[in-house]
Amino acid sequence: MGFMPKEKHDCYSAERVVRQFNTLHRISAIIQKELRGKESFNDILEEVNEAVDFSSACIFILNRDGERLEEIAKTGKKGDLISFVKFELGSGFSSWVAKYRRPILMPNIKRYRESLDDHIRSFISVPILADGELIGVFNVGNERAGSYDENDLSLIQIIASQISSLIERMRTKCDSSQRHNNTEKVESATVNPLAMLKKTAGRKMETVEDVINRVQKGISKPIAAMANNAKFLRLTLKGSDRKLERNLSELEENINKINDFSLQLGYRDGQ
Repeated sequence: MGFMPKEKHDCYSAERVVRQFNTLHRISAIIQKELRGKESFNDILEEVNEAVDFSSACIFILNRDGERLEEIAKTGKKGDLISFVKFELGSGFSSWVAKYRRPILMPNIKRYRESLDDHIRSFISVPILADGELIGVFNVGNERAGSYDENDLSLIQIIASQISSLIERMRTKCDSSQRHNNTEKVESATVNPLAMLKKTAGRKMETVEDVINRVQKGISKPIAAMANNAKFLRLTLKGSDRKLERNLSELEENINKINDFSLQLGYRDGQ
């Protein structure tokens, strides 16, 4: 790059810091917005490119089984390097970083075999962690050698921690949606107590109305006949047996009460 005067170097450094700070701020804003799936991760990659120049970038997420890295967002050509080398969680440097949870900074890559991705000359790969547990890997690569330094590595690691927050939010949302779907399935597969109560209450109300109608119609005439017979006996035996006359009078009164109640039921049903 050649000699750079101190004043110009200081100016460049200040501009770089401001640019990096603004990038981190915008990424934080993206994370706080409503989740939009892969689009949110793609938006982050666009912001990263404002502070860290890259030809390719990729975000991998460890699947829920913890068995393999899965690509969630990518821009540019695939630049994972040594993709022909297999590791426990997949292939390439991403799987190596995931396995050992260690960042990689390669500022000047020399091509040494045909199968190496020959368009990448500078490369950074960092693990994405949440509470010390691996949840993904973040890579950036550039076709120019010497594009990255320790400062870029530190920035990418900070961004990886921001991406971690987004991944955790996404997983929390997925878990919440899954629990909601499971609850709906359980409710649909079982009897809803409130709905069943209303339905049963409705059936019981109809049954009671039917019973009232049957009772009212079935006993109205016999009760009237009983009341008339009791009155006839009371009048016939009047003065002959005070106790029997009193009992017949009470019987007639009770029969009339039953008859009145039956008539009231029939009246209410007819309203």
